[in-house]
Amino acid sequence: MSLPEIFTGNSDAQPPAERLAPQQYSSRYDRMDDDRLDFQLILSFFFRRVRLFTYITIMVFLAAAALTLRQPKTYYAQAEVALNTRAINPAPEVFSVLSRLPRGDSEVNTELRILRSRDLAAVVVDRLDLIHDPDFNPRLRKEPKGLARLIDYFEGEAPPVVELSEEDIEAARPLVIDIARSGLMPVRIGDSYSLRIGYEHSNPQKAAAMANAFAEAYVTDQLTQKRTNGQRTADFLRARIDELSLQAKEDYQRVQQFRIENDMLSSTGVTLTEQDISALNQQLALANAKSAEDEARLTTARAALAEGSLGDNLSESLSSSVVSSLRSQRAALSVKVAEFRGRYGPEHPELQKEERKLADLDLAIQAEIDRIISGLAAQARVSRQRVASMTESLEDAKSNLVRNNRAEAELNDLQRRAETSRALYESYLENFKETVAREGIEESDSRILSEARTPGSPSKPNIMFNLGFGAIFGVILGAAICLITEMNFSGLTTNKEVERELNVRSLGIMPLNKSFKQRKETALKTVVHCDGSPLREAIFSILTSVEFMASPKKSQVIYVSSALPGEGKSTFSACLAAVAAQNKRAVVVDCDRMRTGLSKIFDTGNSPGLKAVLEGKATLDQALVYDEESGCAVLPITQRFPRKSRLHHEGAFGALIASLRERFDFVILDAAPILPVSEARELAAYADFVVLAVHWRKTSRDAIRETIRLLPARVRDTMGVVLTQVNAKRQSRFAIGDPYYYYHRYKDYYKVRSSA
Repeated sequence: MSLPEIFTGNSDAQPPAERLAPQQYSSRYDRMDDDRLDFQLILSFFFRRVRLFTYITIMVFLAAAALTLRQPKTYYAQAEVALNTRAINPAPEVFSVLSRLPRGDSEVNTELRILRSRDLAAVVVDRLDLIHDPDFNPRLRKEPKGLARLIDYFEGEAPPVVELSEEDIEAARPLVIDIARSGLMPVRIGDSYSLRIGYEHSNPQKAAAMANAFAEAYVTDQLTQKRTNGQRTADFLRARIDELSLQAKEDYQRVQQFRIENDMLSSTGVTLTEQDISALNQQLALANAKSAEDEARLTTARAALAEGSLGDNLSESLSSSVVSSLRSQRAALSVKVAEFRGRYGPEHPELQKEERKLADLDLAIQAEIDRIISGLAAQARVSRQRVASMTESLEDAKSNLVRNNRAEAELNDLQRRAETSRALYESYLENFKETVAREGIEESDSRILSEARTPGSPSKPNIMFNLGFGAIFGVILGAAICLITEMNFSGLTTNKEVERELNVRSLGIMPLNKSFKQRKETALKTVVHCDGSPLREAIFSILTSVEFMASPKKSQVIYVSSALPGEGKSTFSACLAAVAAQNKRAVVVDCDRMRTGLSKIFDTGNSPGLKAVLEGKATLDQALVYDEESGCAVLPITQRFPRKSRLHHEGAFGALIASLRERFDFVILDAAPILPVSEARELAAYADFVVLAVHWRKTSRDAIRETIRLLPARVRDTMGVVLTQVNAKRQSRFAIGDPYYYYHRYKDYYKVRSSA
């Protein structure tokens, strides 16, 4: 059969139809739902990484313990301060220097900032003279180095004090202030207006003293600040009052000057123009009435004269004394004329004389009436002129009032300014009086509720907390690292992993010889001489699996190889041949011409070896070596092959395999690793069954997959994997459901058989 036919799979050798697919051998652990957690799987994962987990946990715990022991002891003392929440007669906010209610968290946080300020720390430094204290001034102490420092630490001795000049000591003042602030820990107590002033220090007495000193300095600083603010406020008010007094006077002078300039003077709150208008209105009304009366009288008199009246019926004539006298004279004269007319005749001289007198009286009366009417006319003219004059004066006054009203807006503005200046002046004056009255009675915005006491035990380090935290963190870190390690782990542990990851049948596992107490020096001797050895039983189990899966022929060629060197394939091949030789004829051929590991296991004597047989320089019988202990035959490599040579060249190797098939029931080929040696792939084509040795928990899955991919297509259908160099004790913890998972239950069975 040619190599092309072998590699293309066109040979008569077919895989058994009854061979089961790998997935049919899966257990319940491979069929679990994805969302199901199995405690045994978790426990198995833990056992696989228990050493790493234990190492990491112990290392972290010891590191936490070392850091805890190395950490200096620190004592914590605290004092409590309450902020004043009652306001006593507060002045307006801009002038207030007394206590007032804090308005919210922002002001409490501001007080905390004040507590942490460098100025307050400087007050404490000066009050306690910390600049000369070596615990706060590092320049005053000499720090030991190396071993001396470690000895002083465990013995608790303070470093020696260094003598320095006052200038050098004062130069360290900023550093001392920073160190004094470093131990301060002020916090707000819940939602209350109270503060907890805590302080940490290696000396319990100094911790309490520093907490009390900061509390007292804080309260005193508030009182000092209040007094300073009060004095500053008083000075400010005093200067401001002088300015406002002068300003108020100037504003009132501007008002008066404006009134004078605009003729807006008043006596009763009403301007003179308004008073004049009021008087003129009254006078004009009277004048209009008087003028109307005079016009009416004149009109009436003229109407009576026009009707033919002599004017004697006019009220003015009736009321005139002259007219009354003349009328009396006329009446007497009329009587006398009537008497003369009756006594004398019309031509009588006395009668004519008296009649002339009567006519003269009538003329006089008429003249008087005419004079009265003229007087009425003159009086009416005067009344009209008076009304006109008053009307003109009233119009002038109204014009002045309009001008005054226009100036009223500016006057009001000046008055408002003057009133504002006066009100501001009075306000400042009142606050100045209150501020001066309160000098010397200022109260602090806070008070000390409780003073700090000397702590009896250190607050740091918290040994139990640190150790507990170290243990918990060690467990978490160990679990995380173990999980990451497990996720990055690419080896194979159990038979089920082999079948699941590689889709290849797992034939079994070959335990390490040193895993058992019942053993010999080498694995081969243990298999040969220890009937009850678990190693022997494991090899028998693998051989049985091969027989079940291999082609049912008289002779079987079993090809044993690995992906990489160091997998234990040669030891496995030797043990497999020894077990097969117990009941059948078996031969093992060393096909690894580079390492010849199988030949080193057996004592080959002076055998010409495989090279001589292939070259025709020796017969097969001359080259075969029969191992007396195991009972198997060995075809070793005793001579080096040329570098460019191939075992299967010119058909000699195929003929050799054919000869071995005829003489032996089992032909085991111990080949070179497949990945580094390409010839190993070619030799696999001569086999009926391929066994791939995989180092337990070491060989990468990718390397194994690549090895399987490189094998001929026909060979891949008749192959299995054996996990080699398995630590049986660890496997009993790692492999859930695997036969060796139950090793602790049946390990004593081997002892019973051996003793029997």
